[in-house]
Order: sequence, then structure tokens, then C-alpha cells
Amino acid sequence: MKRSTFFAPGLGLLIVSLGCGGPSGGEGESSGTSEETGPVRGGTVVIGIPAGPDNLIDATSSTAVGDEVIARMFLPLTSLAADLESYEPELARRWESSEDGRSVTFHLAENARWHDGEPVTSADVLFTHELLTDPLVGYSARSYKDFITDVVADDDFTVTFHFDRRYPYQVLDASAGAILPEHLLKDAPRDQLVATDFARHPVGCGPFKFSRWEPQQFVELVANDDYFEGRPYLDRVLFRIVPEKTSLITQLETGEIDVMPNVPPHEIERLRKSAKHIRIQASEDRNYTYIGWDSTNPLFASARVRRALGMAIDREGLIQSLCYGFADPIDGPIHPRLWAHNPAIQPLPYDPAAARALLAEEGWVDSDGDGWLDKNGEVFEFILKTNLGNQVRMDATILIQSMLQKVGVKVEPRTYEWNVLWSSVIDHSYESAVLVGWSIALKIDLKATFHTEAISGKFNHTEYSNPRVDELIDGALAAETFEEARPLWYEVQERIVADQPYTFLYTIQSLLGVNERVRGTAPDFRGTYDNLHEWWIPSARQRRR
Repeated sequence: MKRSTFFAPGLGLLIVSLGCGGPSGGEGESSGTSEETGPVRGGTVVIGIPAGPDNLIDATSSTAVGDEVIARMFLPLTSLAADLESYEPELARRWESSEDGRSVTFHLAENARWHDGEPVTSADVLFTHELLTDPLVGYSARSYKDFITDVVADDDFTVTFHFDRRYPYQVLDASAGAILPEHLLKDAPRDQLVATDFARHPVGCGPFKFSRWEPQQFVELVANDDYFEGRPYLDRVLFRIVPEKTSLITQLETGEIDVMPNVPPHEIERLRKSAKHIRIQASEDRNYTYIGWDSTNPLFASARVRRALGMAIDREGLIQSLCYGFADPIDGPIHPRLWAHNPAIQPLPYDPAAARALLAEEGWVDSDGDGWLDKNGEVFEFILKTNLGNQVRMDATILIQSMLQKVGVKVEPRTYEWNVLWSSVIDHSYESAVLVGWSIALKIDLKATFHTEAISGKFNHTEYSNPRVDELIDGALAAETFEEARPLWYEVQERIVADQPYTFLYTIQSLLGVNERVRGTAPDFRGTYDNLHEWWIPSARQRRR
């Protein structure tokens, strides 16, 4: 069974072969000439990542890298299956709903153990729920717990969630968040979890155990020999931190790393010719890239101005120039593959003339003939920030600078180390505009990013507020069926697209570079490493530690 991170549909893969043979692998491999035809134990996989985690607690992590590493060590109750309607067992091996549809009882695996040997029990589930719903913790998906009224331990391995209504996401909401060990975290201050030793030396219950974390260098995981679903094939996984994309590609080519996520699209053709030991696995991705406009900045307070800026950006030009066709325009906050996506929504048209007209209506004109729009003596200029190491994003800011110059708007692109940039985003201090991206949860829930109540949290970083959108989100989340919720989500999308707190740009395919010695990789819409416990390396190709 493919063990997925929490929200995840499975999609087929497009395998782009870059040849076979080539280098025999990385330095220090075992010698040998024959290879097994099926999985064997042993070996190390080195995964290159552009930045390290912020911390290693699921409840407080706010980065995709952190989430990916955490999900290898911890488990939720269940995970969403590939059909997006049913669920797969994780810590809960089975579950059933009550006749009135207002409670769900989960039966835990009785042989699951924390990595320190303590059993995983219903006390851990109760503790985790209480922690995730504590406002001091700041859990990003806390709204998923809004309709849970109580959680009761029926015995050491049985726990019942009670809800204030019947609705289709009950199992999913109960399962949101990795279960955490009560015996290790019960005395930790809730507002300082990220400062605890656990945040840097976690103890999970999943297929891999924490070994070491050297900041700015690597995070090392090792196989959990006592994992209740069976030991992973690999002995060791090293997430090596390499901030520069060019260095990542070089290390992939030389065999210093085995796996590289998000290979830049422009490198595919070159790799095809020069690196025959590398295969590229392309899959549809649930990340999308956008520009977030800080609405507290007077430049971006008007929805008409934000719309004009979006209309001055040529998305198709960005996709062809930077993504080499491995991307599609994104039209709003709900991914087109999801059931609540409004098919009537269209991406903003590229129309510089209309953009300039809208800006003029808002008082922005070139009054002195210098080529730049001004208003009340102030030139329309701002800083567009993105993260160092993501070449597509960095190049996008340069192209967007040129596009906006054509309508008289002056843009200064700036790049920052990822953790520095992201800290300024989640504490709402970036002050201007930021080009970043979201990984979309497959439960439709826009409360954390677009609801007025979320302004006080981390993720409504544009501080967007629309009372009608608040009302619609609340109504959609309370709906008893998908059919009841669908028209509400449709209107939410229409209003957000009209208000343009984000300029939605594109969604890039996930392009995973893999050394051919590593077998069993299967990235999909659910994530890149969701089946890491099934990866394996032939004995003759295994690295010596």
C-alpha cells in the first residue's frame, strides 16, 4: 500500500526516460555485476533539497520541506485514498460512523510504537487533538477541527470523535495532523513548541526515525526496524540541503545526490543528452505560484489596481519562456482537479491596454512624461520579493518587471534566502508583493488563507477581508453534502478572483530527477516521497555509509 501524506489523490505518471546505463552510481557503492529483480533491504538515498525545515513538529511546521520530512516519521489516523472519496488506514486500522452521522469511532493499531518504544494509544490521539486546537500552537489547519465537539477514549486503542453536525469530511477532519506523543510533549509550553528540543529531535512512530539534523547541511533519517507495517527497504535517507539549483543539478549529474525534486524545466533537454543515468518522472502537482499583494500597503489597497497589475502579466509568456510548457495557468484558489473548482472561472486576460486604463481610473497616470505612472507626486513603484535558489521564480520576477514596465509600473525584484522570506510572509511583514506558492490541501477549505478571521494567523498574509467571502466559506464548510457546498465554493472563487488578493500565475508539473540505481519511486499528486518506505536499491548499487 502506498502510504500517503494526509491529503492526496493519486494520478498516473509520465515517465520521461533519460536513458539507461551511464555511471554506475555514486562514490562508495558496493561492487557487483548482477542486480535483484525485486526489492531488497539496505542502502542510502540522498535527496537534494533547496532549504531546510523550519522545525520538525507537524503542528507548527509551515514549510513544504518540513512537512515532507515530518511525514516520513509520523502518522495520522487515516489518509485520503486515490479516489478522493475513501480513506486508507494509517494508525487507525478501521473505523465506523454512528447511525446519526455525528460520531466516528477509530480503532488503533495495537502494535504501533513510538520510536522510543512506548505504545501509541488513544491518549496520544486525545492529546494531539487538544494541542492542534489550542490557538497558542497556531496549527495551520486548525479550522478543520471546528465541528468536532469532543474526543473520547473508549479504551487504550479506541477513540471516538463527536461532531456538531453531519458532513462529508468528518473522517478527514478527525485525521488532520500527525499524531504526537503525549508522554514527551504534555509539559511543553504551547506557545513555544518550536523552541523545544522535540522540534529538532522528534520521536515519531512512522517508517523512518530521526537521526541527525545539521542546520544548513542535512537532515538524516534511518529505518525504523520496529515499524508495525514492516521495516522500510532503505537503511538511511539523507535530505541534503543545497540552496543553489545549479549545484543541485550538478550533484544529481555526478551522483552526489540521488534524487532532486522540482528539476527546472529548461534543464530537461540537457539532462536527456548528458546524464543518461538520470530518469525524470513528471507528475501533476498541487503547488501553484502566485503574487500576493499586501493589502495594507496603500499601493495595493484597491482591487481594481490589483486586477490591473494581473492583467499586465503575460502568464502564457511566463509558461513558455520559463516552464518550457511544463505548466498550466491557474485561474483561482481551487485546483482544477478538485470537485469544487468552478469551471466558469477563467485566468485574467493579458491586456496591457486595459490594465493601463484601469490604473488611470484609479488616478495613476504619467503626469510628467518620464514613462512611470504617478499619483499625488508618488511614482507607482514597489519591491517584488521571491526566494533565492528557485530559478524559475527568480526569472519570473525579472520578466514581470519588464511586463509591468510596459504599463508604467516600476518594479524592483529582490531575492531572499527561503526561511528569511517565508518568515516575513507568515508574520505579514513583507510590506509589498511576494512571488511564492502554495501546496494545495485536497480538502476544500480556504478559511486559513482568505477568511477575515485568519488575518490574525500566519497564512492570510495579504490580510484579505471580504464579509461575503467569509459568509460563503463558513456556509460551505458547514454543508452536509458536496452538492450543497459546491455553489458556495463557486461563488467564493468568483469573488476572490474579482478582488485579486493574489495574482494567480501557474501550476508547474512536478519533475523529479532520480538516479537510475534507485527503484520504486512513484511521485504523484499526493506528494513526491509518499512511498519512500517502498524505495529500494539493488545490493550491488548500494552506497556504503
